[in-house]
Amino acid sequence: MSNTKRRNTYIFWAIIVILASIIATCSKNIYARIFQVIITIYSLYRLLKVDQVFNPQKRQALIKAQIELRKNRNQK
Repeated sequence: MSNTKRRNTYIFWAIIVILASIIATCSKNIYARIFQVIITIYSLYRLLKVDQVFNPQKRQALIKAQIELRKNRNQK
């Protein structure tokens, strides 16, 4: 996924979460707050899915890259 598409996806879900929060704050209704929590959890899931956190190969590659970065920082 390109950085532009990824950034647009993050902006889209941020706007959705902000709107849900505004609605829940203004209405002070328990159903609106439940809706806000559901939207927030779903948006987090979608963003994690975009970053392919649930893909085992990608996750292992990310862990290996982080370990290499730490080793390189410690050597300097």
